Amino acid sequence: MIHKFVWLTCAALSAQGAVAGLLMTPTADPDLVYQGTILEGDYDDSIAEPSFFLGFEAGQRVASPAQISAAINAWKGQSDRLKVVEYART
Repeated sequence: MIHKFVWLTCAALSAQGAVAGLLMTPTADPDLVYQGTILEGDYDDSIAEPSFFLGFEAGQRVASPAQISAAINAWKGQSDRLKVVEYART
């Protein structure tokens, strides 16, 4: 009986994790599409654009925390004008 309970609990937690993974996937939302230019002006060509890291244009959809962190850490290595300081962890 306990073995069956443990198995069902593990199955339920696995299913919940799979659903959470689907919910965290960034998707386009037409109500959130920004029509204006977000990044305009003269920029250093040696610094990668956000779309290089995100796989979509800035403002097209919501980026995941992992995508944002990856972009910031990459920019840190590309520019001497950016200093990244960790002030908290979750």
